[in-house]
Amino acid sequence: MLETISLQGEAAVISPEILTKTARAGFVIAEVPVSHYPRHAGEQSGANLKVIARSLVGLVQLRLQLIGNHHPKEKPRARHATSR
Repeated sequence: MLETISLQGEAAVISPEILTKTARAGFVIAEVPVSHYPRHAGEQSGANLKVIARSLVGLVQLRLQLIGNHHPKEKPRARHATSR
């Protein structure tokens, strides 16, 4: 699946970019439960204003890029990604 799309985003932008581009390519997206564990090393950075600002700028840039590149398909066929 990742071989069929081109990714430019970094950090917080990569997840929404993957979701949007794979859905537009016709892949079926499914949510699966995951386990979250306490952090054993390092420090969280999500509340840092610089990180938040950089994420917001990246999301706006992604949105503008996606608007410019969106050409609706007639009827995309659903494709399923396979794990290797």
